[in-house]
Amino acid sequence: MSYIINNSRGQIVAVVADGTTNSTATDLTLVGRAVVNFGEYQNENYVFLLENFANDTAPTQPILGQLWYNSSTDVISTYSTDNVFVALASQDYVQAQKISPAFTGTPTAPTAAAATNTTQLATTAFVQNNKISPAFSGTPTAPTAAYNNDTTQIATTAFVQGEKTSPAFFGTPTAPTAVSGTNTTQLATTAFVTASPAFSGVPTAPNAVYNNNTTQIATTAFVQGEKVSPALSGVPTAPTAANSTNSTQIATTAFVLNSLENDLGTISLQDANAVAITGGTITGITALAVADGGTGATTAAQARTNLSVPPNSRTITAGTGLTGGGDLSADITFTIATNSNGYGVRYVSTLDPSGGNDGDIWYQI
Repeated sequence: MSYIINNSRGQIVAVVADGTTNSTATDLTLVGRAVVNFGEYQNENYVFLLENFANDTAPTQPILGQLWYNSSTDVISTYSTDNVFVALASQDYVQAQKISPAFTGTPTAPTAAAATNTTQLATTAFVQNNKISPAFSGTPTAPTAAYNNDTTQIATTAFVQGEKTSPAFFGTPTAPTAVSGTNTTQLATTAFVTASPAFSGVPTAPNAVYNNNTTQIATTAFVQGEKVSPALSGVPTAPTAANSTNSTQIATTAFVLNSLENDLGTISLQDANAVAITGGTITGITALAVADGGTGATTAAQARTNLSVPPNSRTITAGTGLTGGGDLSADITFTIATNSNGYGVRYVSTLDPSGGNDGDIWYQI
């Protein structure tokens, strides 16, 4: 029975029949059952594996993960998923890696003790540890920040004293809103200034005359009096509402006419004896009589019949000796057939004419 040879991933590499060997699937000789001198093949396979196929040329049937020792360069390579041999790290490569690399990602290193001052790499932890404020002695000084500086710079006494100056506000500065009736040096906000007083009881005020349009306080009597519809005189006017407005706004004559024209078209405003129809379509008419300018029909075929127009389905067929014809939808042409008596060349001679075509006539004299 044949041997089925699989790789480490369960994929079939070769099927070796009894009494045969296979040296094409891999660089080893795979031995089938009952092969003569199978021990020689097996021992050579061990040697090939031990020396990693040492040769100055690459193996010809490599498989994934196979090692090859290049005997001409002393470099060992492995067969990759890209189906090529890739050289492994050599001693020279390892030495070259001692050059300071260009790190990627988040490289780490041991954190030095606080106050360390050597060539040891400093980690972020070391930097943060050294940010702890020192224990100052005497009268420590520092640069004075500019007025209105808003950073983590150390503030000196000169900066603090300068900040006591009334600032020049910009943007929309805000402050707490004092309660109504406050009378102190507290800053007043716009909310405090515009707050309505809290009236008590039933406050009153002088009643304004009808149609007063000032800043005077309006009483309930004024409001009720303004609801009375005024007695209009002359030709009163009002703003014209937009078409289709549906509200309590007063309607002007312009609104009424515009609405008629918008809803019914200009025909609604024309004289009944002289209506000008300039466009649009007419619907609802199915068979306008011929006497009224119509066809009296609902289909094209029936319209042709009513108007005594022959249908274009009528065809004209050429008779004997002619070709051509067709229906009435296009021009029709008739020609003499090439094989008719009326077509061809007339020959007048004593001898038979040579050549000729269908329809030629010869008069012998």
